[in-house]
Amino acid sequence: MAYVAIFAATIAAILTQPLPSGAVMLIALCVAIFTQTLTEAKALSGFASGTVWLIFCAYILSLGFVTSGLGKRIAYKMLSLLAAAVWELPTHWAYLI
Repeated sequence: MAYVAIFAATIAAILTQPLPSGAVMLIALCVAIFTQTLTEAKALSGFASGTVWLIFCAYILSLGFVTSGLGKRIAYKMLSLLAAAVWELPTHWAYLI
C-alpha cells in the first residue's frame, strides 16, 4: 500500500508542480528509502542502467541548446546554406531539358 501512496503523491506533485519535477522525484526516492518501502540498493538500482544516463545526458544537452540559442543558430545556418541550393535547382533543371 505504501508503494501506491508514494506513487500517487509523486504523480500529483509532478502535475501540480509545487517544485520542479526533478526535486519531486528525489524527494519521493528519499521517502521510499526512509520509510523502508524500498531498500537503498533496490531504490538506486535504476541509476545503474546506461539508458537512464543516456536520457539524462540528452536532456542536459537539449537544455543547453535551448538556453544558449545554439539550436536556432545551427538551423539558421543550415537554412542559409540550403536555401541557395534550393533556388538554384530550377536553373539546373532547365539545362537538363
